[in-house]
Amino acid sequence: MIDPSRNLHDQARVTSSQSSGSSNKVSAWTNLGKMVAGKPTDEKKQGVKKLRKIVKDKKGINTILAALLMVVIVVVASVMVYAWSTGLLGSLMVTPQTGKEALNIESSTFNSNNMNVSLFIRNTGTATVSFTTYYVKDAAGNTYTQGAYTFGPTIQPNAVGT
Repeated sequence: MIDPSRNLHDQARVTSSQSSGSSNKVSAWTNLGKMVAGKPTDEKKQGVKKLRKIVKDKKGINTILAALLMVVIVVVASVMVYAWSTGLLGSLMVTPQTGKEALNIESSTFNSNNMNVSLFIRNTGTATVSFTTYYVKDAAGNTYTQGAYTFGPTIQPNAVGT
């Protein structure tokens, strides 16, 4: 039998009289700790040497750090391009609200007796609009102007003026 007080880190052998195997000596446990009589084996020494070589080899570590830095730069640049292309950066900036002018011609009338044209214009913007001058172009390409209104019409937002 095998002595249970025996150190499991040491290799144990079972003789043929104690086992039913055909071999004279069969390994019952493998060498678990890689230690023989308190000293590291050759395999462990080689592993430590490889680890020391990796730690000493600064070129390998610098290459890894450079590659990692490049990946971080590419990811940050990609996020910034995405944010710019979707307009996220523009919506984050605060811009003052200013009124905007937007005019639509709702209807028009033409009086052939006195050659008078009346336009009904709706202000769909957010700012009040005042007419100071206007230009009319006929079918022949001639341009007529009425400038320097002293009391030109003023159209409030969402109102109609003539």
